[in-house]
Amino acid sequence: MASPLAIATVLVVLTLSPFPVGRAAAAAAPASPGPATPSAPDYRQFAMVHEGDAAHGRQLFEDPQGVACSKCHSIDGKGAKAGPDLFAAGDRLTRRELIESVMAPSARIAVGYGTTLVETRDGEQHLGILKQSSDAGVELDCLRSPGAALRRGDPQAIE
Repeated sequence: MASPLAIATVLVVLTLSPFPVGRAAAAAAPASPGPATPSAPDYRQFAMVHEGDAAHGRQLFEDPQGVACSKCHSIDGKGAKAGPDLFAAGDRLTRRELIESVMAPSARIAVGYGTTLVETRDGEQHLGILKQSSDAGVELDCLRSPGAALRRGDPQAIE
């Protein structure tokens, strides 16, 4: 099984690959036709056979201007709570599953972390993880407003 920092390591593997990665790659792309852009299978294969650097992966994980994993996830309880804590992800997932989770983070949503869309009577929409629901209202964990409480009967009451 992979180590507890396996996801950070996989992030580094993808970043250190000889292939262009993410927004920086798009900005650096040549104007004239050049070598073909690597496919998703190319990235997966590279990550399967190369080691990464967990410390550098942690930096990438925590960089809000980069891949921004830490906006939703935590490692060992330190970080956001919108997504599951990833400390023991390497104990639960194979290397292939870790790579797939990094490349397509929303493809498999952990139980209890699916999002709910709530629309108020005045048409305002709130997207987040449903934390609590009762006759009095709902509580959502939203990226824009963590712990947003929407009460029935308020001017912005839910339908």
